[in-house]
Amino acid sequence: MQLTRQMLGHRSLSSTMEYIGLDTHSTVRILENELSDFLTMGMGGEHARLTLKNS
Repeated sequence: MQLTRQMLGHRSLSSTMEYIGLDTHSTVRILENELSDFLTMGMGGEHARLTLKNS
């Protein structure tokens, strides 16, 4: 849950827990979108840069 909290940019876990009440399909969609953004702009982008540099 802490990873989800961080990815969604929530300061408190209680904000993240509000998503538990959503249906599973909606929650999965939200998390997939956030993970995609995280990988594109965050660690994923850095990984891609390092991979290209070392090729």
